[in-house]
Amino acid sequence: RECGALAVLIPELEPLEAFSDAIGALRRAHQSSDDTSVRFAALLSPLAPAEARNRARALKAPNDCQDLTRLTTELIPTIRTMTSHDADQLLEILGGADVWRRADRFSGLLVALKCALPEPELHKVDWLESAQHAATGVQAKTLMDQGFRGKELGEAIHKERLRRILAFLNKE
Repeated sequence: RECGALAVLIPELEPLEAFSDAIGALRRAHQSSDDTSVRFAALLSPLAPAEARNRARALKAPNDCQDLTRLTTELIPTIRTMTSHDADQLLEILGGADVWRRADRFSGLLVALKCALPEPELHKVDWLESAQHAATGVQAKTLMDQGFRGKELGEAIHKERLRRILAFLNKE
């Protein structure tokens, strides 16, 4: 920043508040993970999703960095507005993050979110992680053995995941 490189490379982070938030998130990411995509997502986390996406492309960041940055910046506003345990919203977030097929990326997303969000919001990331653990054990084969096929199978999987998240939330 002092030498003027920030204004050239990532001008969106030039304002002091954005810069401070970005550096704080990057420091936390550095302490939490050695994954470049987590660190990159944390750095760009203060930006709006479109700004972050455009900057990541302009920097020619690897696809995994761009992908995690997109997910992180899209989820931050959603998480900030969450006011309670909402099983439907949690399941929607999990599905949007493709946690069922990309669990490793979701783990990185959780780390990036914990680095990017302020302390009072971190418990909401824990809700996501707990919802993931509650819902990931649904086996399509078990439901197929019960006679579900095609579209009905997809609906049954969704309902079972939702049921498991609700059961977890009711325990708390």
